[in-house]
Amino acid sequence: MSQEQQDRQRAVELKIVEQARAESRKEAAALEQMKQHMREAFLSGGAATVEDFERCWPELRNEMFRQQAHHGMLVYRAAAQEA
Repeated sequence: MSQEQQDRQRAVELKIVEQARAESRKEAAALEQMKQHMREAFLSGGAATVEDFERCWPELRNEMFRQQAHHGMLVYRAAAQEA
């Protein structure tokens, strides 16, 4: 492989890595925003504390992901049945 080809390959690889990093940053920002909304809802009851929320957050997050996966599965099944 020539130096020019290697340089092009490296540029493509760097672009892919940067795209992955940008997507990761978007996902992290979306998760942080979701966490903030869930924190506000959790604390709105009045009896809960920030410490309570932080302790419960991992399970709340996991449940949210389970619900999203379940919803995605239902949508996929419905689309498959229509096809």
